Amino acid sequence: MKTRRILHLLDDVMPGALTRTLAHLETVAPHVHEVQTLAFGDRLSATSGHDVIVSHLSAEWLTPRAAAELRAAVPHLPLVHVEHALAPGHPAVSRGPHGIEALREVYKRFDRVIACSEAQAAWLLAERLVPDGRIGVIPPASDLSGFAALPPAVRPARRFGVLGRLTRQKGVDIAIAAFRKLENPGLTLDIIGAGPMRDALVEQAAGDPRIRFHGHAVDPVQAMRGLDAVLAPSRWEAYGLSTLEARAAGRIAIASGAGGLRDQVCAGARHVPGLTARAWTAAISRAATEPAPEFEIARARVEADRAMDRFETRWALTLDSLARHAPAPAKRAARPAPRLRPARPTLTLVAALG
Repeated sequence: MKTRRILHLLDDVMPGALTRTLAHLETVAPHVHEVQTLAFGDRLSATSGHDVIVSHLSAEWLTPRAAAELRAAVPHLPLVHVEHALAPGHPAVSRGPHGIEALREVYKRFDRVIACSEAQAAWLLAERLVPDGRIGVIPPASDLSGFAALPPAVRPARRFGVLGRLTRQKGVDIAIAAFRKLENPGLTLDIIGAGPMRDALVEQAAGDPRIRFHGHAVDPVQAMRGLDAVLAPSRWEAYGLSTLEARAAGRIAIASGAGGLRDQVCAGARHVPGLTARAWTAAISRAATEPAPEFEIARARVEADRAMDRFETRWALTLDSLARHAPAPAKRAARPAPRLRPARPTLTLVAALG
C-alpha cells in the first residue's frame, strides 16, 4: 500500500475524544497525517502534496456556505467528512426541516461521509442526509493498550465514574440524580471532565460527599484505574469513546443506548432503557450488589480489541482507495490565496477524557 499524505481539518482542539482518536489515527500505517486548525471564518485555498483532505469540522463551523467554499478550494482532491457529533437530539438536528436541509447541503460537498457508528449511519441514511454510496462507517478508537493493562476492577463495583465534557449531552445530571438515591456510604461517583455545566452539577451534588469532581484528566488511563464502572447516560451520542475504553479496561460499562451507544451495547456494554433517574439508580444498584460475570467482562474486552483493529484497517483502506481513484487535476488559472494557516507537519495532541 502506497504512503499517502492526509490533511485533517479541525476547528475544535479541546482535549477530548476527537483529539484522542486523531492521535491514534496518526499511527495508522503507512499514511502520513497532518493537522490544520481552522478558526471560524478561515478558508482553505490550497494544499501542497496532500492526497486526501479529511474534515473533522463541527456543525457550527461547517455551514452550507463554508462547505461549498471548502469543496471549491480542493476540487480535484478527495474530500472526506467525519461526523463526530450529530445524532438525533443534537441541537443542529432539532431545528426541524430547515436544519435537516442545511445538513444535506453540507454533506453533498463531500466524496465520502464517515459515520462513527452503525446506528449513526442508519440515521443519516434514513433522513436522506447522505446518499448510500457515499457513506462509510469507522467507529473511533484510541490506543487501548494502556487500558487493557490496568489491574482488575473491584466486583461488585464500588467506584463509579462519568467521563466526558460537562454538557447537557452527556447526561451527568442524570447520573448524579440516580446516584443520590442510593444510600450505600461505601459507593463513590467520580465526575471526570470539564465544561459549562460544572457549577450547576456541583450545586446538584451538594451535600453528598460521595460525589467528587476532578476536572479533565490529562491521562485517561490513570483516570480509568480508579473506577470499577463507567456510566454513559448520554442524551445523544455519535459513538462514545470512553465507553469503549471502559470495556477495554475490564470495567462495567453502562450506557443509555442513545445513538451510537447502541453499538456499544451490542458489543458488551449494559443497556439502561430510558434516561430516568429511577432506571439509572436500578442499573447502578445492580452493579454495586452483583459481581459482573467473568464472561461479560471478557466478551466486552474482546469486542474492544476488534474495534481497534477495525479502526486501523478501515482508515488505511479508505484513505488509500480514495487517493487511488482521485481524478487528475485540470489546469486552472492561478488566483490570489485567501488567508491560510499553515498545516502542522506532525500531530501532537493532549490526551484527555471526552
